[in-house]
This record gives sequence, structure tokens and C-alpha cells, in this order.
Amino acid sequence: MKTQEFFRLPYSLISNPFYLFILCVTSRLITSINYIEDIDSMRFALSLFDYDILELRPHFPGYPIFCFFAKTIYLLIGSVQMTFSIIGGIATFLIIYYSNLICELITNKKSYYLSVLIFLNPLIWNLGNRYMSDLFGLSLLIIVTYFFFSSINLKNRKQLIIAFFLVGILSGVRISFLPFSIPFILYVFFQSQLNFIKSSFIMLAGVMVWMIPLVFLTGFENLYEVSINHISGHFFKWGGSVITSNFSILDRLLKIIESIWADGMGGFWKGRSPLTLVLSFGWIFFIYSFLKAKNITTDNRKILINLLIASILVYFVWILLFQNVVYKPRHIIPFLPFILMLSSVGLNSVISQIQFHRILIYPFIFCLFIVTTYLNWQHKSPSAICQVKSYVYDDNSIMKIFCSSSIVNSYLKKHKGSENIIFLNENNSVGIKRYYNMGYTIYSTKSLKDLNMTIKFQNNFYHNPYVNRLWSTMRIYKYNKH
Repeated sequence: MKTQEFFRLPYSLISNPFYLFILCVTSRLITSINYIEDIDSMRFALSLFDYDILELRPHFPGYPIFCFFAKTIYLLIGSVQMTFSIIGGIATFLIIYYSNLICELITNKKSYYLSVLIFLNPLIWNLGNRYMSDLFGLSLLIIVTYFFFSSINLKNRKQLIIAFFLVGILSGVRISFLPFSIPFILYVFFQSQLNFIKSSFIMLAGVMVWMIPLVFLTGFENLYEVSINHISGHFFKWGGSVITSNFSILDRLLKIIESIWADGMGGFWKGRSPLTLVLSFGWIFFIYSFLKAKNITTDNRKILINLLIASILVYFVWILLFQNVVYKPRHIIPFLPFILMLSSVGLNSVISQIQFHRILIYPFIFCLFIVTTYLNWQHKSPSAICQVKSYVYDDNSIMKIFCSSSIVNSYLKKHKGSENIIFLNENNSVGIKRYYNMGYTIYSTKSLKDLNMTIKFQNNFYHNPYVNRLWSTMRIYKYNKH
């Protein structure tokens, strides 16, 4: 078999929608995880058993559309890890399918490798197994983008109505992605393709699909109160916005760049595998080839490119100022499909050139497969905070005090066995010392040497930060009087 024919075989499978769907769901099921990796994942997992946004199951705005689908699947199969992986696989399929349609709309060409690049993307695959709504939200955002672009390009009012309705639905899945759609909406208003009142009612209809059940479950006054508290908290207390963060704008900008390049595309960064150097050269080469290529798009499609650039800029400003981009790279995922689109167009341009350039593609895809597979293998192992939980819970001490921040304490409290542990804030030095003198074993995530207690054990727990940047290193200290 010729080398070209060998590489056409997997593409012939991934280009068929049915086989692609099966491949996406099956691959995500194989790499599913059976532990709670962080506090946000815990809130979504708990929502499968008892949905209540007043108790942060999950946190506001409640993601009712996503939780409805997750709960339905969970009731059918009875597995938390498989539930989220199935949704992740479905979302991955939708992202691939509609990204190909968008790419063809913009460039008037089919990009044969886009499906492969999205399928093997390390961050998209990682989020396909995480107990969260981000990837499902991205799939809806891509679908919304397609219907807006298609309606603008074809002057089709029916598709425009679908686009506005899905914007309302998107707000019930991943509301933080809405700023990406603002330029599309404004363009339609100014072009008068659909009058303001009619389009607003269509969006409102999409919102009502999830808002009415949410009000019924929560109560209007309770929902209003929790929404005000959470919005205020997100922007001014705990949300990681520029207002509450200790990091400068430059630091936040560098983290966004790292999130896109290293987390999102598997590019090289300090401390990463040499394989990521191969990926880095590949991405740079493909993007350069895209910029060099001529006749990528026609004049009547340039408006779509301008709208896309505006959407990316609006969303970039939004996350730079108001999202926790320092510890949560998942906020950059709306950029990825579009970066991969232009990369795939550049890749196809390379293929059409001399044989030597074509040979360079195969090592790139192989390295992308290895890097993504290795990260997924690491993802199956417990996160650092989960390791801390296991150590504390499995330790043979009878009387236990765990001391940490309120959010870490909340994580441990939700696990079976927490009823045998007393939780204290790490700054409660009086309470900690009192329990120590009573013979309790003290476990702390920060050093308590100022309290003059006898340390029995200390150790670091790790996970790869490119699997999950949050709490990738945690240190535990054990103190005991005896």
C-alpha cells in the first residue's frame, strides 16, 4: 500500500458523519475519568443527583440545558464518568461537523484535515472528559456561528431565525460565550435583515426554554437573589476578573497566549516535551502557508472574515478583563476551531505543493496524536487535590482536623468520609492549636510552623498542569502531638 493511500484510509473514516460520530463518542468513553478533579467539576457532578443552584449544584447560572441532557443520559446509563464523556463526544462531533461547514463558507474550499486537527486537539479532547459544560457550549457557539454566517452569505431569513433562537439556548449552556456573538447580532440589526423587535423575541424564546423550568425549580425571588450575588461575586470577589486578580494585564495577556499556544494547540513551552517543538514548527509552517496562499476567499465572503475578526476581538477583551484566564485555560476554547481552520487551509496548501512538503505532515500528525494521547492518559490519574483527599481520608489517624482555604475545604467536604473530619480555615490558628493540644491530628495545605507543633509528615502532590492548571501542585503537612 502506498503511503498516501495509508493516510487516506483514516481520513475516509473521519470524513463520514456516522463513523465520525461513533469515533468521537467511543474515543471519549475510552479516556473517561472516574474521579472529581476540581471544585467546578464537583458541582456539575452533584447536579446529576440533586440539581439546586442555591446549593451550587452547579453554580449560577445553573447551565440548565446542559444539566438536563446530562441528567437524562445519567438516568439511562447510571454512570457519571460515561455521562460526561458521551456529551463530550457528541460535542466534539458537532464542533468538527459545523467547523467544516464554516470553513467551506469562508474559503469556498473544503479543508480535508480540519476534522483530524479538531479530533486530536489536546484541550478539546481533555474537556470532552471533564465534568463541565464548556465543550458542549463551544459546540453550540460553533453552530450559532454557522447559522449566522450562512444566513448572511445566502440572505436566508430562516437560518437567521435559527441563529437567534440558538443564541438564547446558548445562554443556558455557557453564558460566558455570548460576547463572541455580539458582532453577529449587531451586524444583523444594522443591516435590517430581521427587525430588532422580532429578533429579540426569537432570542427571548430561546432563553425561555431554560428560564421557565429554572424559575419553577428555584423560585423567582431565590433565582434573582442568587444571580445578583453571583454576578457581584464573579466580577468583584472570586471570579478571577482583572478587578479581583493580583495579576497585571500583561500577566493575564501572557497566560492567554500560553493557554492558546501550549494548552490549546500543544505548542512548546518551558518544561514541555521536545515533541511539542515538532508541533510548534508544524503550526507555524501551516499558518505561514495559509497567509501565503492566494485566492483563499472571494469578495462576497470577506464580510464573514471581518465579522469573525470582530467576534474574536470582542471575546478576547471579555476574557482578558473578566474571566479567570490565569488558572483556567478553558476560557480560550472559542478561538481554537478558527485557528485550526486557517491551519488546515495552510496544511492543504502544503499538500498541493512538492512531495517533500507533503512528507512533513505525517510526523506532525503523529506527534499531535502522541502528545494528546499522553495527556489523556495522565488525565485518567487523580488530580493533586484528589490525591490530597485520598491521603487524608485513608490515613489511619482517628481524630482528624483538615485546614485549608474555604474552597479546598468545600471540595473535601463533598466526599464520602468527610463526616469523620473537622474542617477549619487555615487562618484559624487558635482553633487549630486547641485541637492539636486535645490530641487531634492536624492536616494542612500550608505550613503551620509558627504554631510550634510537631510535624510528622510533609509531601507534595502533583498533576500535569497542561491537564488542569488549577491546583496542579498541592503540599500537605501533618502534625501530631504524640
